[in-house]
Amino acid sequence: MEFLLLGPVEVRDARRRVPAGGPQAEKALALLLLAAGRAVPVEELVEALWDGRPPRTATHQVHKIVGGLRGRFPGLIVTDGRAYRLRLGPHTLDVDRFSALTERPEIPGLVAALALWRGPALAGLDGRALRAAAAALDDRRRALLARLAAAGTGLGSTVDPGWAG
Repeated sequence: MEFLLLGPVEVRDARRRVPAGGPQAEKALALLLLAAGRAVPVEELVEALWDGRPPRTATHQVHKIVGGLRGRFPGLIVTDGRAYRLRLGPHTLDVDRFSALTERPEIPGLVAALALWRGPALAGLDGRALRAAAAALDDRRRALLARLAAAGTGLGSTVDPGWAG
C-alpha cells in the first residue's frame, strides 16, 4: 500500500486508488500520515477536523471515522491510550521518500524527489492544520527547485503551469 500527500491525498494498492471513505476520513488519514508515526490524541484530531468548532458528538465521530479507516486499511491504525498512531511500512509514504531523496547530494535523486509531486501538497483538503502542513511541504518543494537551479540543471525554473506553487 502506498500513501500519497504530495498532491491530492491518495492511497494506492497495486496501482489502484483506494478511497479513504469521505472528506472527513481523508482529512483524518492525512493528519495521521503527517504525524509520521507519532500518536495523535483524539482531541488533536477533533481540533483539526473541525477547526476549533466541533459538534458535541465530535469525539464519537472521530472514533467512527477511525473505525472506518481501520476497515479500509486493516492493521494500519493502532490505539495508543486516547490517541491513534499509524503503523506504516518502509517506503510507503511519499513524504518519507521525498525526504530521503533530498538528503542525498546526487542530482538524479533530487530529480526523482521532484518527480514524486503530483500537484500542491494535500490538494483538495481544507482546515488550518492541513493548510499549515501543506504550506510547509510546498516550501520544501520550492527549496528543492532552488537547489536544482543552483546546481545548473535547468529543472529549478521548471514549474508545472497547472499548479505553480
